[in-house]
Amino acid sequence: MDVNDAAHQLLGYSREEIEGHATLLEMGIWCSVEEWTQFVDVLKRTGSVRNMEVTLRSKTGEIRQILLSSELIELNGKQCSVTIGNDITDRKRAEDERRRSHTFLRQVIDSDPNFIFAKDREGRFTMVNKAVADCYGSTVENLIGQSDADFNPNVEEVEFIRQKDLQVMNSLQECFIAEEKITDWTGKTRWLQTIRRPIIDGHGEAHMVLGAATDITERKQMEEMLVQREQDLSAALEERERISQDLHDGILQSLYAVGLGLETCKLLIGQQPERAADNLIVTLDQAIGQLNHVMGEVRNFIMGLESHLMQGGDVSTALRTMVQTMCGSSSATCRVRIDDEAGRYISTESALHLINIVREGLSNALRHSRATRITVSLGPLIGSIRLTIIDNGIGFNARSVQGIGHGLENMAARAKKVGGLFAVRSEPGKGTRILLDLPKDTRETAPQTNR
Repeated sequence: MDVNDAAHQLLGYSREEIEGHATLLEMGIWCSVEEWTQFVDVLKRTGSVRNMEVTLRSKTGEIRQILLSSELIELNGKQCSVTIGNDITDRKRAEDERRRSHTFLRQVIDSDPNFIFAKDREGRFTMVNKAVADCYGSTVENLIGQSDADFNPNVEEVEFIRQKDLQVMNSLQECFIAEEKITDWTGKTRWLQTIRRPIIDGHGEAHMVLGAATDITERKQMEEMLVQREQDLSAALEERERISQDLHDGILQSLYAVGLGLETCKLLIGQQPERAADNLIVTLDQAIGQLNHVMGEVRNFIMGLESHLMQGGDVSTALRTMVQTMCGSSSATCRVRIDDEAGRYISTESALHLINIVREGLSNALRHSRATRITVSLGPLIGSIRLTIIDNGIGFNARSVQGIGHGLENMAARAKKVGGLFAVRSEPGKGTRILLDLPKDTRETAPQTNR
């Protein structure tokens, strides 16, 4: 019967084309017969329609979303309806676009393997992606409104996370955390690298925090594995160095001593038989004893045992025995001056290195120095124990022997391992003096000697 100007503009029909002619359904303005039928049925049954969403078609064929409200009235004795329509096409399009954007954003963040989340000041999740939900063994929908404490049993981790969230919101500054631990739903510890940023509203305040975290658990495990391998490699190199020193200072020097004894035997053979026989037998017995000693050392070395000189024996006895064994077949006079009380303050480890240092020093003196007198001393000083090896041999220039052989290097390395101070003093024609100062070991576990 009547339409206003807005209806003309919306539908594109003139007043003459609409008023008093065909119904809107017959004109094709109603897009759906079902919607028309539903509208009419509700209007007849209840006398009114409130905010029914329908689709109408304009004269140009454009589809518009309309929110209709209608009321039955009586006009000039005839039942009529007054209908008001609100064009919500643009709003619906915006809603659809927002819905599509939300769906797209959800697909994007859920496909990201990194953790993405937002929380309010109470620590409740307002947004999470699938990676966070999977970590906590839940779903995105179930996590919304919940907090870390509802899924993570580790109180310390939850408290750390809470403090960082509040720190970001209160300071309005982003925070980068290189390593952060969380416990997942299986009880496994996972390492994250996280950045948190405040979500600031129009008043310049932050009521939420946005976070993104990368799972670095595998990298962390690889780093720990690399550290362990480096430690294993370092231990292997140290063991290799120890084996090299033990072979050189122990077994090799003992073999040198055997060689010296056999050379003495050759000299004795050239003497008159009645004078050489007794000395030859004694020297051969010493050489055999030294060979047996070397075989024992090799056996212990293979089995990973300590030198048998230290098994059940004390430092003083071990030193005297070794010096006597090495110097027994030598023409040089060897003296041993050992303070038994000093041996009580030398630990087993220090004693083993000390014995090898003495063995190396004696071997060098016997084979190279042409010394006639060799003195080995061990005694106490204030706060330390001093070992001295002195010979009256030809001496040498200490600077010129650097880098030649392993003897002096091994001696210095052994002294360093046990915290000792090592020095070699020698000049051509003035003999050699070797000094080693060891710190006193006053622990009750330090040598169980002379007991």
